[in-house]
This record gives sequence, structure tokens and C-alpha cells, in this order.
Amino acid sequence: MALTKFDIITRATTKLGAEKVNSFDDETVEAQVAQQLYEPTVQAEMSSGYWNCCRKTFELSRDVTAPTDANWQYQFQLPADYLQVEKAISETGQAVTYQIEGRKVLSNSQRLFLQYLVRIDENDWPIYLQDVIVSRLTWQFSEPLNGEGSTIARALAEYERSRRDARRIDSQQTPPQTIINNGTAVWVTSREGW
Repeated sequence: MALTKFDIITRATTKLGAEKVNSFDDETVEAQVAQQLYEPTVQAEMSSGYWNCCRKTFELSRDVTAPTDANWQYQFQLPADYLQVEKAISETGQAVTYQIEGRKVLSNSQRLFLQYLVRIDENDWPIYLQDVIVSRLTWQFSEPLNGEGSTIARALAEYERSRRDARRIDSQQTPPQTIINNGTAVWVTSREGW
């Protein structure tokens, strides 16, 4: 069964003892609150969490016009689905210095690959990300739908716990990277230099 935004919203409103939301057109306070808070909350979580499932690498298209800033030789168009940049890399995989200006990325590299975060469809959310976003929505919805300080505090604590647990699970999706310099692990040469 396909997961929809209304499934996620209903899980959050249920935690607060509020009404189910089937559509943003529902004439309920819950639907009005969800319409205002859902998408900004989802995008904020996906861009601040650096979740592996939201990560994408893409070669940017270079503009034919040069940047107006003389410190940069080239400018590139940001992807339409971009939320947050993690890093820019060259074709050799080396980190590249860059600057974002509006919808452009300025760099001195002729080819630029951007590792960035995107807003992914609800059907692609792993269960741990679903739990984090439901918890964050519950926290965000708690004041306008409930208003009680203790409910808000409990919702915030639940969000922080679910995010901590999800970060642990998500971190297992990326193996540790060995730091090598001239064929030798850097920490070995550092320790031997003592």
C-alpha cells in the first residue's frame, strides 16, 4: 500500500488525540494546521538531518555566462530538487571550494559534482525516517492543536529520542572511510611521528 502524506499526518494527529486528516480541504483545525506545517516540517527535517536516503550526487550544468564575482571562474545551475548542499567535488573526487549565490553555484572548477540533499517521496522513506517525521510533526502540531505545555514537552522529548535512534540506524548505512595518505593510514603516520 502506498504511503501518503495524510497517513503520516494522521499518525501525528492520533498521537495528540486529534482528528484524522484525509485532505487539506477538510474543514477542520487539524487540516488547516497540517496544510501550514506539513511540507515545511518535512523539508526542514530532510535538509537538517543529512539522511542517507535523501542524499544525491549530480554533475551540474555549467552556464555559458561567467559569474559577475571576479573570485570565481565558472557558475553552475543548482538542481531543481536541491534542499541543502553537503559538498562539491571535482571529477577526481577532490573537495572543491564553492559558493552558492541565488540558484547558482560559483566555483573555479570546470566540472562540478554536487552532493546534496533532496526531498524524497513518502513511499521512499525508510521506517526510521517515517518515525522521525511523525514525531516532529506531533511536536509541531502539539501547540496549535493541544496547547498544553506538558504535551508539547513530551512531544519534543519523543522527537529527540526518535531522531537519536534514527541517526544511529542511518549511520550504519554508510561504512567508515579509511583515511589514506600515500598508501598509509594517516593516523598511523601521525602516531609514529610522536
